Amino acid sequence: MKIKILGSAPGLPVAGQHHACVWFNWGSRNVIFDCGDGAASRLTEANLGGDVIDHIVISHLHPDHVCGLFMVLQMFYLQGRRKQLDIFLPERIQKFTNIVKFFYLYPKRFGFDLTWKSCSEVGNTIPGVTALANDHLLKYRDRHDDSDTDASQRSYSFLLCAEGKKIMYTSDISSVHFLRDIAADLDLMIIDSLHVPREDLYSMAALVKGRTVLNHGSLQGMKALVAACPTLNLIAAREDEEIIL
Repeated sequence: MKIKILGSAPGLPVAGQHHACVWFNWGSRNVIFDCGDGAASRLTEANLGGDVIDHIVISHLHPDHVCGLFMVLQMFYLQGRRKQLDIFLPERIQKFTNIVKFFYLYPKRFGFDLTWKSCSEVGNTIPGVTALANDHLLKYRDRHDDSDTDASQRSYSFLLCAEGKKIMYTSDISSVHFLRDIAADLDLMIIDSLHVPREDLYSMAALVKGRTVLNHGSLQGMKALVAACPTLNLIAAREDEEIIL
């Protein structure tokens, strides 16, 4: 299994980093989780354009996790992609597909079939992947625009079990309670280092049998977290390295 963090930055842009995007490859399957700003360029640099990617899974609808999707779709169209592409969204699928058309990205003009699905159904299409609802957007229940009546504040993390390995990609989370029962079985955990309290990061990393990659933060800040607890198997996400399990 191969994993590459193509984008590791927090919500605030950071020079030299890109927004959320992680590539997973196992067998002949290629999946990217999240598609933030710069994803198209990073896919091109990694030779993952054209017909390579099978599925795109979006954890939640914050801009730094989804705004790169429009350029990725344009890139695939201009590259002459032919293979079907599945895109999984956490909520408001119809509204999002209308936004795609707003940018004159008309799927009927594409040379490939584009299907939109719910993250809750991801395991039906991608064997070994389980979507776990997390609490990252729950705070918006008290602050979202009342006119946005179909906002459900859905945000997901993803557990991948393939080739005898178990990997967790948390995306953005506000707490780690849902990880406690599975952490000890993980060969790799890629965890949000920005929103989670430091003590919770360290307690989770202590439970994981494999490595813990701190993601979604400035490289300087993530390195500081690693240096502050050298006894744990922690590493800071780097966009120029490939992880092989």
